[in-house]
Amino acid sequence: KQGGMETAHRPLRGGVSRRPASLSVVIIPALLVVLLLFGRAEGQKSKMRVLACERGYEPFVVADKGKGITGFEVDMFMAIFELLQLEVLRSRDSDLIDFVGQEPPDIIPVPPGNGTWDEMIHWAAGPEGRGDILFCGYYLQAYRARWVDFSMPTMSSGYTMVVSAAKKPIDGLTLLASTVQTPEPQAAFAILLLLIMSVIYAHIIWAVERHANVTIREWYGPGVFDAWWLGFVTATTVGYGDKAPVTYLGRIVTVIWMLAGMYSVGLFSASLTTGLVADNLAEDAGFKSDISGHSDMIGKRLGSYFALADPAAKAVEPGVSDVKIFPSQTQVYDALLNGEIDIIVDDKMGAEFFTSNAPYKGNVTLAGPLWSQEDYAYIVMRPNGTEHPLLPHLYRANLDFFRGNQRDKAREIIETWFEVPEDVHSADNVLQSSLAQLNTVFAVVLAVFASAWVLSAWKHHREVEKKIKERDSLMVALECTSRYDRYQ
Repeated sequence: KQGGMETAHRPLRGGVSRRPASLSVVIIPALLVVLLLFGRAEGQKSKMRVLACERGYEPFVVADKGKGITGFEVDMFMAIFELLQLEVLRSRDSDLIDFVGQEPPDIIPVPPGNGTWDEMIHWAAGPEGRGDILFCGYYLQAYRARWVDFSMPTMSSGYTMVVSAAKKPIDGLTLLASTVQTPEPQAAFAILLLLIMSVIYAHIIWAVERHANVTIREWYGPGVFDAWWLGFVTATTVGYGDKAPVTYLGRIVTVIWMLAGMYSVGLFSASLTTGLVADNLAEDAGFKSDISGHSDMIGKRLGSYFALADPAAKAVEPGVSDVKIFPSQTQVYDALLNGEIDIIVDDKMGAEFFTSNAPYKGNVTLAGPLWSQEDYAYIVMRPNGTEHPLLPHLYRANLDFFRGNQRDKAREIIETWFEVPEDVHSADNVLQSSLAQLNTVFAVVLAVFASAWVLSAWKHHREVEKKIKERDSLMVALECTSRYDRYQ
Protein backbone atom coordinates (compact mmCIF):
# COMPACT_ATOMS: atom_id res chain seq x y z
CA LYS A 1 0.00 0.00 0.00
CA GLN A 2 1.16 3.50 -0.80
CA GLY A 3 -0.79 6.47 0.41
CA GLY A 4 -3.55 4.16 1.57
CA MET A 5 -4.02 2.64 -1.89
CA GLU A 6 -3.20 -0.89 -2.99
CA THR A 7 -0.82 -1.17 -5.93
CA ALA A 8 -0.86 -3.82 -8.62
CA HIS A 9 2.13 -6.00 -9.36
CA ARG A 10 4.60 -3.36 -10.36
CA PRO A 11 6.77 -4.17 -13.40
CA LEU A 12 10.47 -4.55 -12.77
CA ARG A 13 13.13 -3.15 -15.00
CA GLY A 14 13.00 -4.69 -18.43
CA GLY A 15 9.22 -5.06 -18.28
CA VAL A 16 9.15 -8.24 -16.19
CA SER A 17 6.33 -8.17 -13.67
CA ARG A 18 6.50 -9.54 -10.16
CA ARG A 19 4.80 -12.86 -9.35
CA PRO A 20 3.20 -13.75 -6.07
CA ALA A 21 5.67 -15.28 -3.63
CA SER A 22 3.35 -18.27 -3.09
CA LEU A 23 3.67 -19.23 -6.76
CA SER A 24 7.45 -19.29 -6.59
CA VAL A 25 7.25 -21.56 -3.55
CA VAL A 26 5.45 -24.13 -5.69
CA ILE A 27 7.37 -23.70 -8.95
CA ILE A 28 10.95 -23.77 -7.61
CA PRO A 29 10.74 -27.17 -5.81
CA ALA A 30 8.96 -28.63 -8.86
CA LEU A 31 11.75 -27.40 -11.14
CA LEU A 32 14.34 -28.85 -8.79
CA VAL A 33 12.66 -32.26 -8.91
CA VAL A 34 12.38 -32.11 -12.71
CA LEU A 35 16.05 -31.15 -13.02
CA LEU A 36 16.99 -33.95 -10.68
CA LEU A 37 14.98 -36.57 -12.60
CA PHE A 38 16.07 -35.44 -16.06
CA GLY A 39 19.64 -35.02 -14.89
CA ARG A 40 19.67 -38.66 -13.81
CA ALA A 41 18.82 -39.70 -17.33
CA GLU A 42 22.14 -38.26 -18.41
CA GLY A 43 23.89 -40.44 -15.77
CA GLN A 44 26.44 -37.79 -14.81
CA LYS A 45 28.67 -39.38 -12.20
CA SER A 46 29.35 -37.44 -9.05
CA LYS A 47 32.80 -35.88 -8.82
CA MET A 48 32.87 -36.28 -5.07
CA ARG A 49 35.79 -38.33 -3.81
CA VAL A 50 34.37 -40.52 -1.06
CA LEU A 51 36.99 -42.58 0.77
CA ALA A 52 36.63 -45.55 3.11
CA CYS A 53 39.23 -47.61 4.93
CA GLU A 54 40.00 -50.67 2.83
CA ARG A 55 40.68 -52.85 5.86
CA GLY A 56 37.20 -52.04 7.13
CA TYR A 57 35.85 -51.17 10.56
CA GLU A 58 32.80 -53.36 11.06
CA PRO A 59 29.95 -52.63 11.05
CA PHE A 60 30.58 -49.02 9.96
CA VAL A 61 32.75 -50.01 7.00
CA VAL A 62 32.77 -53.62 5.84
CA ALA A 63 35.31 -54.75 3.27
CA ASP A 64 33.60 -57.55 1.31
CA LYS A 65 35.56 -59.05 -1.58
CA GLY A 66 32.34 -60.03 -3.35
CA LYS A 67 30.35 -56.83 -2.76
CA GLY A 68 33.10 -54.28 -2.43
CA ILE A 69 32.95 -51.80 0.43
CA THR A 70 29.66 -51.75 2.35
CA GLY A 71 28.64 -51.04 5.92
CA PHE A 72 26.46 -48.69 7.93
CA GLU A 73 28.19 -45.46 6.91
CA VAL A 74 28.28 -46.42 3.22
CA ASP A 75 24.58 -47.37 3.17
CA MET A 76 23.75 -44.21 5.08
CA PHE A 77 25.62 -42.01 2.59
CA MET A 78 23.95 -43.66 -0.42
CA ALA A 79 20.56 -42.97 1.19
CA ILE A 80 21.50 -39.38 2.01
CA PHE A 81 22.84 -38.69 -1.51
CA GLU A 82 19.39 -37.84 -2.94
CA LEU A 83 18.75 -35.42 -0.08
CA LEU A 84 22.16 -33.87 -0.72
CA GLN A 85 21.27 -33.37 -4.40
CA LEU A 86 18.11 -31.49 -3.45
CA GLU A 87 20.00 -29.33 -0.96
CA VAL A 88 22.59 -28.42 -3.62
CA LEU A 89 19.93 -27.72 -6.27
CA ARG A 90 18.26 -25.30 -3.90
CA SER A 91 21.56 -23.41 -3.66
CA ARG A 92 21.47 -22.76 -7.46
CA ASP A 93 25.25 -23.03 -7.47
CA SER A 94 25.95 -24.53 -10.91
CA ASP A 95 29.51 -25.53 -10.01
CA LEU A 96 28.35 -27.32 -6.87
CA ILE A 97 25.47 -28.99 -8.74
CA ASP A 98 27.91 -30.25 -11.35
CA PHE A 99 30.30 -31.41 -8.62
CA VAL A 100 27.64 -33.47 -6.83
CA GLY A 101 26.29 -34.90 -10.10
CA GLN A 102 23.28 -37.15 -10.60
CA GLU A 103 24.74 -40.58 -9.82
CA PRO A 104 26.33 -41.53 -6.47
CA PRO A 105 30.12 -41.60 -6.44
CA ASP A 106 32.17 -44.76 -6.22
CA ILE A 107 33.67 -45.57 -2.83
CA ILE A 108 37.45 -45.27 -3.04
CA PRO A 109 39.37 -47.58 -0.65
CA VAL A 110 42.14 -46.12 1.47
CA PRO A 111 45.07 -48.59 1.25
CA PRO A 112 45.77 -50.34 4.58
CA GLY A 113 49.36 -49.16 4.48
CA ASN A 114 48.29 -45.73 5.71
CA GLY A 115 48.39 -46.77 9.34
CA THR A 116 46.12 -45.54 12.13
CA TRP A 117 42.85 -43.65 11.90
CA ASP A 118 44.61 -40.29 12.27
CA GLU A 119 47.22 -41.21 9.68
CA MET A 120 44.41 -42.00 7.24
CA ILE A 121 43.01 -38.51 7.85
CA HIS A 122 46.40 -36.92 7.08
CA TRP A 123 46.77 -39.08 3.97
CA ALA A 124 43.30 -38.13 2.68
CA ALA A 125 43.75 -34.43 3.50
CA GLY A 126 47.33 -34.24 2.20
CA PRO A 127 48.67 -31.65 -0.26
CA GLU A 128 47.16 -33.57 -3.16
CA GLY A 129 43.69 -33.39 -1.59
CA ARG A 130 42.88 -37.05 -2.15
CA GLY A 131 39.31 -36.98 -0.83
CA ASP A 132 36.28 -34.96 0.18
CA ILE A 133 34.64 -37.39 2.64
CA LEU A 134 36.20 -40.20 4.68
CA PHE A 135 34.37 -43.14 6.28
CA CYS A 136 35.98 -45.41 8.85
CA GLY A 137 33.87 -45.24 12.02
CA TYR A 138 35.48 -42.10 13.45
CA TYR A 139 34.82 -40.79 16.93
CA LEU A 140 33.98 -37.11 17.02
CA GLN A 141 37.16 -35.97 18.81
CA ALA A 142 38.03 -32.32 19.51
CA TYR A 143 41.70 -32.66 18.56
CA ARG A 144 40.76 -33.91 15.08
CA ALA A 145 38.77 -30.74 14.48
CA ARG A 146 42.11 -28.98 14.06
CA TRP A 147 42.58 -30.78 10.74
CA VAL A 148 39.12 -31.64 9.41
CA ASP A 149 35.41 -31.04 9.92
CA PHE A 150 32.77 -33.55 11.01
CA SER A 151 29.26 -34.30 9.90
CA MET A 152 26.51 -34.21 12.51
CA PRO A 153 26.72 -37.22 14.89
CA THR A 154 25.30 -40.39 13.35
CA MET A 155 25.50 -42.77 16.32
CA SER A 156 26.26 -42.70 20.05
CA SER A 157 28.49 -45.32 21.61
CA GLY A 158 31.27 -45.71 24.16
CA TYR A 159 33.85 -48.14 25.53
CA THR A 160 33.15 -51.60 26.90
CA MET A 161 35.00 -54.84 27.67
CA VAL A 162 34.84 -58.11 25.76
CA VAL A 163 35.95 -61.39 27.33
CA SER A 164 36.09 -65.01 26.27
CA ALA A 165 32.98 -67.14 26.78
CA ALA A 166 34.40 -70.58 26.15
CA LYS A 167 31.62 -73.11 26.55
CA LYS A 168 31.64 -76.48 28.27
CA PRO A 169 29.13 -79.19 27.43
CA ILE A 170 26.19 -79.39 29.81
CA ASP A 171 25.00 -82.89 30.68
CA GLY A 172 22.27 -84.10 32.98
CA LEU A 173 24.54 -84.55 36.00
CA THR A 174 25.91 -81.00 35.61
CA LEU A 175 22.38 -79.67 35.34
CA LEU A 176 21.31 -81.48 38.51
CA ALA A 177 24.50 -80.47 40.33
CA SER A 178 23.82 -76.82 39.49
CA THR A 179 20.80 -76.97 41.82
CA VAL A 180 22.88 -78.14 44.80
CA GLN A 181 25.22 -75.31 45.73
CA THR A 182 26.16 -73.30 48.81
CA PRO A 183 23.01 -71.37 49.81
CA GLU A 184 22.94 -67.60 49.98
CA PRO A 185 23.09 -65.87 53.40
CA GLN A 186 19.41 -64.95 53.03
CA ALA A 187 18.55 -68.65 52.69
CA ALA A 188 20.56 -69.53 55.80
CA PHE A 189 18.78 -66.74 57.73
CA ALA A 190 15.38 -68.02 56.59
CA ILE A 191 15.99 -71.64 57.61
CA LEU A 192 17.44 -70.62 61.00
CA LEU A 193 14.45 -68.36 61.60
CA LEU A 194 12.12 -71.24 60.75
CA LEU A 195 13.89 -73.60 63.16
CA ILE A 196 13.89 -71.11 66.05
CA MET A 197 10.22 -70.24 65.57
CA SER A 198 9.29 -73.93 65.32
CA VAL A 199 11.02 -74.64 68.65
CA ILE A 200 9.12 -71.79 70.32
CA TYR A 201 5.85 -73.03 68.81
CA ALA A 202 6.59 -76.58 70.00
CA HIS A 203 6.96 -75.48 73.63
CA ILE A 204 3.74 -73.44 73.51
CA ILE A 205 1.72 -76.29 71.96
CA TRP A 206 3.18 -78.85 74.39
CA ALA A 207 2.21 -76.68 77.34
CA VAL A 208 -1.33 -76.15 76.01
CA GLU A 209 -2.12 -79.58 74.52
CA ARG A 210 -0.28 -82.17 76.67
CA HIS A 211 -3.21 -82.94 78.96
CA ALA A 212 -5.98 -82.75 76.34
CA ASN A 213 -4.32 -84.19 73.24
CA VAL A 214 -3.52 -87.89 73.14
CA THR A 215 -1.09 -87.37 70.24
CA ILE A 216 1.08 -85.03 72.34
CA ARG A 217 2.86 -86.96 75.10
CA GLU A 218 2.98 -85.44 78.54
CA TRP A 219 6.70 -85.95 79.12
CA TYR A 220 8.81 -82.91 78.21
CA GLY A 221 11.27 -84.48 75.77
CA PRO A 222 8.92 -86.69 73.71
CA GLY A 223 6.05 -84.20 74.07
CA VAL A 224 8.04 -81.23 72.73
CA PHE A 225 9.24 -83.40 69.86
CA ASP A 226 5.62 -84.33 69.04
CA ALA A 227 4.66 -80.64 69.05
CA TRP A 228 7.72 -79.72 66.97
CA TRP A 229 6.78 -82.39 64.40
CA LEU A 230 3.27 -80.92 64.25
CA GLY A 231 4.67 -77.44 63.75
CA PHE A 232 7.12 -78.43 61.02
CA VAL A 233 4.65 -80.37 58.87
CA THR A 234 2.19 -77.49 59.29
CA ALA A 235 4.72 -74.79 58.25
CA THR A 236 5.81 -76.75 55.18
CA THR A 237 2.13 -77.33 54.24
CA VAL A 238 2.69 -81.11 54.26
CA GLY A 239 0.07 -81.79 56.91
CA TYR A 240 0.23 -85.55 57.47
CA GLY A 241 -2.77 -85.37 59.76
CA ASP A 242 -1.33 -87.71 62.38
CA LYS A 243 -1.22 -84.87 64.90
CA ALA A 244 -3.50 -81.84 65.28
CA PRO A 245 -4.36 -79.39 68.06
CA VAL A 246 -7.65 -80.03 69.86
CA THR A 247 -7.94 -77.07 72.26
CA TYR A 248 -9.16 -73.64 71.16
CA LEU A 249 -5.98 -71.95 72.37
CA GLY A 250 -3.84 -74.53 70.58
CA ARG A 251 -5.71 -73.97 67.34
CA ILE A 252 -5.38 -70.16 67.59
CA VAL A 253 -1.63 -70.49 68.18
CA THR A 254 -1.41 -72.88 65.22
CA VAL A 255 -3.18 -70.39 62.91
CA ILE A 256 -0.60 -67.74 63.85
CA TRP A 257 2.16 -70.30 63.30
CA MET A 258 0.77 -71.16 59.86
CA LEU A 259 1.19 -67.54 58.72
CA ALA A 260 4.66 -67.20 60.25
CA GLY A 261 5.72 -70.57 58.89
CA MET A 262 4.56 -69.79 55.35
CA TYR A 263 6.57 -66.56 55.49
CA SER A 264 9.72 -68.35 56.65
CA VAL A 265 9.42 -71.19 54.14
CA GLY A 266 8.66 -68.77 51.30
CA LEU A 267 11.65 -66.62 52.23
CA PHE A 268 13.89 -69.68 52.29
CA SER A 269 12.65 -70.99 48.93
CA ALA A 270 12.98 -67.62 47.20
CA SER A 271 16.48 -67.03 48.58
CA LEU A 272 17.63 -70.49 47.63
CA THR A 273 16.30 -70.73 44.09
CA THR A 274 16.23 -67.18 42.66
CA GLY A 275 18.72 -67.23 39.80
CA LEU A 276 20.65 -70.06 41.47
CA VAL A 277 20.31 -72.63 38.70
CA ALA A 278 20.98 -70.17 35.87
CA ASP A 279 23.95 -68.58 37.65
CA ASN A 280 25.54 -71.89 38.61
CA LEU A 281 24.94 -73.28 35.16
CA ALA A 282 26.48 -70.19 33.58
CA GLU A 283 29.55 -70.64 35.76
CA ASP A 284 29.77 -74.37 35.03
CA ALA A 285 29.36 -73.77 31.29
CA GLY A 286 31.92 -70.99 31.21
CA PHE A 287 29.45 -68.19 30.44
CA LYS A 288 29.84 -66.42 33.75
CA SER A 289 32.85 -64.14 33.65
CA ASP A 290 34.74 -62.85 36.66
CA ILE A 291 34.97 -59.47 34.88
CA SER A 292 32.20 -57.23 36.17
CA GLY A 293 33.74 -53.77 36.67
CA HIS A 294 36.51 -51.49 35.54
CA SER A 295 38.75 -52.47 38.45
CA ASP A 296 38.77 -56.05 37.15
CA MET A 297 41.00 -54.86 34.29
CA ILE A 298 43.87 -54.40 36.74
CA GLY A 299 46.40 -57.17 36.35
CA LYS A 300 44.79 -58.43 33.13
CA ARG A 301 46.29 -58.45 29.65
CA LEU A 302 44.38 -55.88 27.60
CA GLY A 303 44.12 -55.58 23.84
CA SER A 304 42.41 -53.44 21.23
CA TYR A 305 42.71 -52.36 17.61
CA PHE A 306 42.59 -48.57 17.99
CA ALA A 307 44.99 -46.31 19.86
CA LEU A 308 42.29 -44.40 21.76
CA ALA A 309 41.52 -47.53 23.80
CA ASP A 310 44.70 -47.17 25.87
CA PRO A 311 44.03 -43.65 27.25
CA ALA A 312 40.34 -44.52 27.66
CA ALA A 313 41.15 -47.56 29.82
CA LYS A 314 43.68 -45.63 31.92
CA ALA A 315 41.27 -42.74 32.38
CA VAL A 316 38.61 -44.97 33.94
CA GLU A 317 41.08 -47.17 35.86
CA PRO A 318 44.58 -45.66 36.23
CA GLY A 319 46.15 -48.91 37.49
CA VAL A 320 45.64 -50.94 34.32
CA SER A 321 48.51 -52.12 32.15
CA ASP A 322 49.19 -50.81 28.65
CA VAL A 323 46.67 -51.84 26.01
CA LYS A 324 48.28 -53.89 23.26
CA ILE A 325 47.20 -52.55 19.86
CA PHE A 326 46.51 -55.09 17.11
CA PRO A 327 46.38 -54.28 13.39
CA SER A 328 42.71 -55.26 12.91
CA GLN A 329 39.49 -56.22 14.66
CA THR A 330 39.69 -59.90 13.72
CA GLN A 331 43.26 -60.19 14.97
CA VAL A 332 42.44 -58.86 18.44
CA TYR A 333 39.37 -61.13 18.72
CA ASP A 334 41.44 -64.12 17.61
CA ALA A 335 44.04 -63.17 20.23
CA LEU A 336 41.34 -63.24 22.91
CA LEU A 337 40.18 -66.71 21.88
CA ASN A 338 43.77 -67.98 21.69
CA GLY A 339 44.49 -66.79 25.24
CA GLU A 340 47.01 -64.16 24.18
CA ILE A 341 45.02 -61.44 25.98
CA ASP A 342 42.34 -61.50 28.70
CA ILE A 343 40.15 -58.51 27.83
CA ILE A 344 39.40 -56.52 24.68
CA VAL A 345 38.79 -52.80 25.20
CA ASP A 346 36.35 -52.16 22.37
CA ASP A 347 33.73 -49.77 21.11
CA LYS A 348 30.27 -50.85 22.25
CA MET A 349 28.70 -50.88 18.78
CA GLY A 350 31.57 -52.84 17.28
CA ALA A 351 31.63 -55.23 20.23
CA GLU A 352 27.90 -55.95 19.93
CA PHE A 353 28.35 -56.62 16.22
CA PHE A 354 31.22 -59.07 16.75
CA THR A 355 29.67 -60.87 19.72
CA SER A 356 26.43 -61.37 17.77
CA ASN A 357 27.80 -62.58 14.45
CA ALA A 358 29.89 -65.50 13.24
CA PRO A 359 32.56 -66.64 13.81
CA TYR A 360 32.77 -65.08 17.30
CA LYS A 361 29.12 -65.44 18.32
CA GLY A 362 28.89 -67.56 21.47
CA ASN A 363 32.68 -67.54 21.93
CA VAL A 364 33.01 -63.99 23.27
CA THR A 365 30.71 -61.88 25.41
CA LEU A 366 30.36 -58.32 26.69
CA ALA A 367 31.40 -57.68 30.29
CA GLY A 368 31.17 -54.75 32.68
CA PRO A 369 29.51 -51.35 32.28
CA LEU A 370 29.81 -48.82 29.45
CA TRP A 371 32.07 -45.84 30.02
CA SER A 372 33.22 -42.66 28.27
CA GLN A 373 30.31 -42.06 25.89
CA GLU A 374 31.44 -41.09 22.39
CA ASP A 375 29.67 -39.97 19.20
CA TYR A 376 30.33 -41.24 15.70
CA ALA A 377 30.57 -38.93 12.69
CA TYR A 378 32.21 -39.08 9.29
CA ILE A 379 35.06 -36.85 8.16
CA VAL A 380 34.61 -33.88 5.79
CA MET A 381 37.90 -32.54 4.43
CA ARG A 382 39.01 -28.89 4.28
CA PRO A 383 40.28 -28.14 0.78
CA ASN A 384 43.15 -25.64 1.00
CA GLY A 385 42.48 -25.28 4.73
CA THR A 386 38.99 -23.83 4.25
CA GLU A 387 35.54 -25.20 4.97
CA HIS A 388 34.32 -27.56 2.29
CA PRO A 389 31.48 -25.99 0.25
CA LEU A 390 29.46 -29.19 0.71
CA LEU A 391 29.61 -29.14 4.53
CA PRO A 392 26.45 -27.07 5.25
CA HIS A 393 24.49 -29.04 2.63
CA LEU A 394 25.72 -32.35 4.07
CA TYR A 395 24.71 -31.24 7.54
CA ARG A 396 21.18 -30.36 6.43
CA ALA A 397 20.87 -33.58 4.42
CA ASN A 398 21.97 -35.60 7.47
CA LEU A 399 19.54 -33.73 9.68
CA ASP A 400 16.69 -34.39 7.27
CA PHE A 401 17.67 -38.06 7.01
CA PHE A 402 17.85 -38.81 10.72
CA ARG A 403 15.17 -36.44 12.02
CA GLY A 404 13.02 -35.54 9.02
CA ASN A 405 10.81 -37.44 6.62
CA GLN A 406 13.48 -40.11 6.09
CA ARG A 407 13.49 -41.27 9.71
CA ASP A 408 11.98 -44.64 8.81
CA LYS A 409 14.67 -45.26 6.20
CA ALA A 410 17.35 -44.28 8.72
CA ARG A 411 15.86 -46.63 11.30
CA GLU A 412 15.81 -49.45 8.77
CA ILE A 413 19.52 -49.03 7.97
CA ILE A 414 20.41 -48.80 11.66
CA GLU A 415 18.50 -52.01 12.44
CA THR A 416 20.19 -53.77 9.52
CA TRP A 417 23.66 -53.18 10.92
CA PHE A 418 23.16 -52.73 14.64
CA GLU A 419 20.25 -54.90 15.63
CA VAL A 420 21.69 -57.35 18.15
CA PRO A 421 20.18 -60.83 17.65
CA GLU A 422 19.25 -62.93 20.66
CA ASP A 423 22.34 -64.62 21.98
CA VAL A 424 21.47 -68.29 21.65
CA HIS A 425 24.51 -69.12 23.80
CA SER A 426 23.47 -67.09 26.84
CA ALA A 427 23.28 -68.88 30.18
CA ASP A 428 19.47 -68.76 30.28
CA ASN A 429 19.19 -70.25 26.81
CA VAL A 430 21.78 -72.91 27.63
CA LEU A 431 19.66 -73.78 30.67
CA GLN A 432 16.54 -74.02 28.52
CA SER A 433 18.35 -76.12 25.94
CA SER A 434 19.77 -78.42 28.60
CA LEU A 435 16.36 -78.80 30.24
CA ALA A 436 14.81 -79.56 26.86
CA GLN A 437 17.36 -82.30 26.26
CA LEU A 438 16.89 -83.73 29.75
CA ASN A 439 13.10 -83.55 29.38
CA THR A 440 13.39 -85.46 26.13
CA VAL A 441 15.44 -88.16 27.88
CA PHE A 442 12.90 -88.36 30.71
CA ALA A 443 10.02 -88.53 28.24
CA VAL A 444 11.70 -91.35 26.30
CA VAL A 445 12.38 -93.30 29.51
CA LEU A 446 8.78 -92.85 30.66
CA ALA A 447 7.53 -93.87 27.21
CA VAL A 448 9.66 -97.03 27.33
CA PHE A 449 8.38 -97.93 30.81
CA ALA A 450 4.81 -97.14 29.80
CA SER A 451 5.15 -99.28 26.68
CA ALA A 452 6.64 -102.14 28.72
CA TRP A 453 3.86 -101.82 31.28
CA VAL A 454 1.15 -101.80 28.61
CA LEU A 455 2.76 -104.81 26.90
CA SER A 456 3.08 -106.63 30.23
CA ALA A 457 -0.52 -105.81 31.18
CA TRP A 458 -1.75 -106.97 27.77
CA LYS A 459 0.19 -110.24 28.05
CA HIS A 460 -1.13 -110.76 31.56
CA HIS A 461 -4.65 -110.11 30.33
CA ARG A 462 -4.17 -112.61 27.52
CA GLU A 463 -2.90 -115.23 29.99
CA VAL A 464 -5.82 -114.61 32.32
CA GLU A 465 -8.25 -114.92 29.41
CA LYS A 466 -6.54 -118.11 28.33
CA LYS A 467 -6.76 -119.61 31.82
CA ILE A 468 -10.42 -118.63 32.09
CA LYS A 469 -11.17 -120.34 28.79
CA GLU A 470 -9.23 -123.43 29.87
CA ARG A 471 -11.10 -123.50 33.18
CA ASP A 472 -14.45 -123.05 31.45
CA SER A 473 -13.62 -125.83 29.01
CA LEU A 474 -12.63 -128.10 31.89
CA MET A 475 -15.79 -127.29 33.81
CA VAL A 476 -17.90 -128.04 30.76
CA ALA A 477 -16.06 -131.29 30.22
CA LEU A 478 -16.66 -132.27 33.84
CA GLU A 479 -20.27 -131.11 33.66
CA CYS A 480 -19.78 -128.86 36.62
CA THR A 481 -21.13 -125.69 35.09
CA SER A 482 -24.20 -125.36 37.28
CA ARG A 483 -22.27 -126.07 40.45
CA TYR A 484 -19.52 -123.75 39.39
CA ASP A 485 -22.01 -120.99 38.69
CA ARG A 486 -23.59 -121.58 42.06
CA TYR A 487 -20.29 -121.16 43.80
CA GLN A 488 -19.47 -118.13 41.68
